[in-house]
Amino acid sequence: MDLDNMANAALAFGGVAVVIAIGYVVRRFEVVGPEAERILSRLTLLVGMPGLTFVVLARADPTVLLSSYSLAMIAPIVLTILVTVGALMTQARVRRSPTALAVLGISTGFTNSGNIGIPLSVSILGTTSFLAPSILLQVLVLAPVAMGIATAAAHEGGPQPWWRRVLRPFATPVVPAALLGGTVMLTGVEIPDAVLMPADLLADASIPMLLLAFGMSLRGARPLGPLRTDTAVVLIPLVAKLVLLPLATLGFGLLLGFGGLELLALVVIACLPSAQNMYAIASSYTSFGAVVRTVVLTTTVLACPFAVLAAGLLG
Repeated sequence: MDLDNMANAALAFGGVAVVIAIGYVVRRFEVVGPEAERILSRLTLLVGMPGLTFVVLARADPTVLLSSYSLAMIAPIVLTILVTVGALMTQARVRRSPTALAVLGISTGFTNSGNIGIPLSVSILGTTSFLAPSILLQVLVLAPVAMGIATAAAHEGGPQPWWRRVLRPFATPVVPAALLGGTVMLTGVEIPDAVLMPADLLADASIPMLLLAFGMSLRGARPLGPLRTDTAVVLIPLVAKLVLLPLATLGFGLLLGFGGLELLALVVIACLPSAQNMYAIASSYTSFGAVVRTVVLTTTVLACPFAVLAAGLLG
């Protein structure tokens, strides 16, 4: 058992906990008002996330998506999301909300690859390159899909032209940002510093803003309350994220012949908790903000021992 890997994994989770705690303290002592969390979440979704999406894709290597390693990482994520959505369809309250169904399902595969995954990868694996398939899937597919569904559902109403329904998701900044970043990735066009510098600044700000907003949301809340009131709705994505995804990833990795550092990378990344992005979307577009907050908080707490154990056993 590799104790150094276990210590590095615990340290990465600890840094995230500190920033979330700062957000809670700021709100607890009324440094900011009650609207701060909602405003910060909206700013992150509409300003920070598009910058992060564009930067990640513009600098990505497209060949990474064609490797067997990418298949071993992406296939279990897609499987976990589909199983979660199928299980949630049995819950009438969730079934009536396409956005809640999408966000809760995607939350099982949209992992905290940024503020936990990056330091964790550097500490344990020595590189962040193993994160590339997961990050690309999230910013190129999962985030635009979640935001597109949320935006479309929020504007449902009377009869509308088909073209307006098709184009509505593109009014969400993260979708055109993903398309622009993907175009740069595939074409290899050189982006001038005048464009990259502000995008970098927005990207760097998005993760801390998400964590602070999440911490603020805990003030006066009962974060585990939905476990009593919406037990099945919370437990389905929790079990999928904490159990199904790591086991499915381990199975796919072994099936495709991976071992050593690559298998360690696959399983540790699969153990990462659900990202705060999903809470930001749920709190802005649905009445399931408290449920998603419980899922994110619980996976953040419980994912730590899972990742630490995986790092020790497979390291």
